[in-house]
Amino acid sequence: MISNAILAGDMRQCPLCSRNTTGIKRHLTNRHRVENHTELGLLITLTTGRFKGYLDCAVCDKKRLSRLDRHLANIHGISGFELTKLMATAKEECIIRKLADLRARGPEPPMVSELDLDDATYAKPRSIMPEDEEPMSRSPSPPSDTQCTERGRRP
Repeated sequence: MISNAILAGDMRQCPLCSRNTTGIKRHLTNRHRVENHTELGLLITLTTGRFKGYLDCAVCDKKRLSRLDRHLANIHGISGFELTKLMATAKEECIIRKLADLRARGPEPPMVSELDLDDATYAKPRSIMPEDEEPMSRSPSPPSDTQCTERGRRP
């Protein structure tokens, strides 16, 4: 039986394991054991694409714009797919920077995600990923306590 969440299009792709899920917060806390509330909020923001804050323009390097979409449209004449792509990239870069800032402060509880590390790759959330791009896959790593396990059971 198909759930109402799937029919409503509420499926989200996890930025850590690329798995599609309807309850991203529950998935991150139960499967990946994300206990840091700030990290959890940033990962959810990365997944949903709903972002409140200032963004930087990649075209002219102007900083801290509250309405980057308007700036790109009015100043640079960018619209449509290109605008969507630039907005998604700007949001993603800002969230990754915030994750790096959080890691630099040595948070307690410690962070689970590694998206802010230079060599980390991840799947872009489908909610903000332009249609012509394929998600990047995470490089295989040895099993650890923080990896997703079948049905949330630990080995």
